[in-house]
Amino acid sequence: MCAGRSDQARAETGMSGCQPAVSPRLLAVLCNPSLRPTRATTSWRNVMALATVLDAASVRIANLIEVPTRSTTELAELAGQVVGDDVRRRLHYEAGSADVVVVGWGTSQPRGWSVHAWRELVAAAARGLTDARHDGVLHVGLGARHPSRWRQHTSPVHDRYPGETFELRLLSALRWTPLSKLALHPRSNGVRASDSVSLNRIAADVNRCVSVGGTQYLPVRSR
Repeated sequence: MCAGRSDQARAETGMSGCQPAVSPRLLAVLCNPSLRPTRATTSWRNVMALATVLDAASVRIANLIEVPTRSTTELAELAGQVVGDDVRRRLHYEAGSADVVVVGWGTSQPRGWSVHAWRELVAAAARGLTDARHDGVLHVGLGARHPSRWRQHTSPVHDRYPGETFELRLLSALRWTPLSKLALHPRSNGVRASDSVSLNRIAADVNRCVSVGGTQYLPVRSR
């Protein structure tokens, strides 16, 4: 943590001088695996870009649904077949060795899934992460946007986020939502705009400085 002025005051003024803490271990929770090797996917490359931005020490990917599919039709066939308690136990295990969790299972329930069934899966995931002593999650924009969509969402043609590179825009797009508020919402699939906060809170979650456009956002609490 930073010395000198109070952390809150330093965060509000964007003052520099914070010494980074130990690099965090990052867990990304997505929808379900691809049939392609993980490291050959766009999602993996974009998660690795986020890991670089946060100076993560390691990266792991977990999924709400463990079964790989080749199409939305195959994914629809799994509706109602995923047991919530299995999801909770699996994410409890996966998140137990992570310092930071980013969710990216999609901004709406998969085609063929009812809102109720998907809500139960999201709730089970939240319980598993809570069991692993996490109190919140990161996400890109106002929703659990899938990593395969991060570059399009942050593209400069939309003028949504500052930054000359994808990495800087990605950091600008990051938000944090407490797990207690991770309830399904029709337009955000588990993330509500009123419950999310931006970079000062994220700096606290990763317990290190983050920087966008020359402004540093500093940790304001210890995990």
